[in-house]
Amino acid sequence: MGEDIRMMDRTEILIAIGLFFVFVILAFVLARFITKKLSQYADKTETTADDVIIDRIRLPIYISIILIGIKLAVTRVSELAAYLTVLDKTFYIVWMISGGFLAYELTSLAIHFFSERLEIPKTASHALRNFSRWIFLILIIFGVSKVTGIDLGGVIPTLMLILGTLIFLSFAAWSMLGNVTAGFVIMIWRPFEIGHIVEIMPDGYTGEIINVNLMFTSIKTDIGARLSIPNAIILQKVVRNQMREGKQIFEMRYPIEITNLKSMKQKLIKALEVTEGISKTPTSIIEIQDVDGANIILKVIGYIDVPSKRSEILSNFRENLIKQG
Repeated sequence: MGEDIRMMDRTEILIAIGLFFVFVILAFVLARFITKKLSQYADKTETTADDVIIDRIRLPIYISIILIGIKLAVTRVSELAAYLTVLDKTFYIVWMISGGFLAYELTSLAIHFFSERLEIPKTASHALRNFSRWIFLILIIFGVSKVTGIDLGGVIPTLMLILGTLIFLSFAAWSMLGNVTAGFVIMIWRPFEIGHIVEIMPDGYTGEIINVNLMFTSIKTDIGARLSIPNAIILQKVVRNQMREGKQIFEMRYPIEITNLKSMKQKLIKALEVTEGISKTPTSIIEIQDVDGANIILKVIGYIDVPSKRSEILSNFRENLIKQG
């Protein structure tokens, strides 16, 4: 009798192991089949959301099928029947975590989409995504605690207080943190350096970089005014660096009649040659920028040896051009 029971137990275990491996293989095949079919559908939609959904549900599908196989295998072994509730809870937890992260990914995509449409600064968009991540994480934690029977009732007031404090501090220090972060980015990637002449576009601020710290970038304009621009704003603008090989690029435009093209080019070339402070290398360029009927616009591109004397040098250039008649 005892040998028959042991033989039965051994048979149950072998059947359970066989069921487990069958469902592992089945999980692999079904997961690939389902994601392949969904991917074929996603290729037709040309959207990002369905790609995210497919990517996030592949693993939960695989784990769920394996859990089903484990449950069927356990039911074959009477000694393991007590663990069935654990498997059920594990199944719910897997899909709760997967659903939470999937919801976060879709929310993140929505924030990115509307941020581009509404021209919300990237730093603000990033903060919203981080905030939503914490919200979903808290919801997942409470959901898992509900399934497992862990009581977090006493923790809720504390978490809410901490969350409220973090939100308040985030808004209070938002501008400062944004500027400090932008300051580090500027110092590491160095789109410009002290002494460079830059133009902040499309605002039109042009001047020499005289200081860069963690909060502000300071520029000195041609008239001597000092502008302190927050670093966060600098990163949101197009910064045109007017320096090349230590020399400042300048551009000037002259509308003329097309019949005066040859004589005007000769005058410009002569004025560039005789004006001290305008570099001979690289060579200045004179080109036609636009044509409007009988009129054209000539553009002069040149280089100044001493950027700090830009205003004086360009004034002398204009005087020399007038002297050409």
